[in-house]
Amino acid sequence: MKKLKHLLLLLLVNFTFAQCFLISGIVKDSIEPIPYATILIKGKNKGTLTDFNGKFSLPVEKNDTLLINYLGKLEFTLKVETDSFVTIVLKDAPEIKTVLPVEPFKPKRKKIIEPTTEVTDQQINSKKIYLLGGIASVITEKEINFSKKYNIQFHDLGCIHPEKSIEYEKSNCEIFNYLNEKFGKQWQKEINPYTLGLQNWLKK
Repeated sequence: MKKLKHLLLLLLVNFTFAQCFLISGIVKDSIEPIPYATILIKGKNKGTLTDFNGKFSLPVEKNDTLLINYLGKLEFTLKVETDSFVTIVLKDAPEIKTVLPVEPFKPKRKKIIEPTTEVTDQQINSKKIYLLGGIASVITEKEINFSKKYNIQFHDLGCIHPEKSIEYEKSNCEIFNYLNEKFGKQWQKEINPYTLGLQNWLKK
């Protein structure tokens, strides 16, 4: 009877491990690989980023569903059945076109044209908010939702030298200032409180 219990336990352990896979692949558009795309396991606070060459690997369980996202692209959904190498092609999200009404010409006084925030938006959107997540790069659902709302990507640096972190912290502070000016303080409640440099910036 005791041997039978051990045998059943061994079979159960083997079955459990058999349901775990390491899925890997590459995320690209119609032309080239996409670096720093987010891959999130649906319903779990777990995910990763593609590297500079658009490649990724992530431990998953059978029947997990992956959500692949990148700004300006449609979300891609992939159900995991077994360990494999997959090629994921993200399609461009449709652009929203706005038709402006044409008003009759009226002479106006000359005025000083102040710079708009459009250039600033473009500059900020080319930057990333840096995180220090340890050895493995992990982007959570909270970061993905923040990225969608404020149009800013995250990048998990993993482990870096303390002196190097000063450079990334300075870059983050520029983004914090931009978010504060454009959206007020609401974003501060939604961002990961452990974001690099955030606590020091809040004390200023």
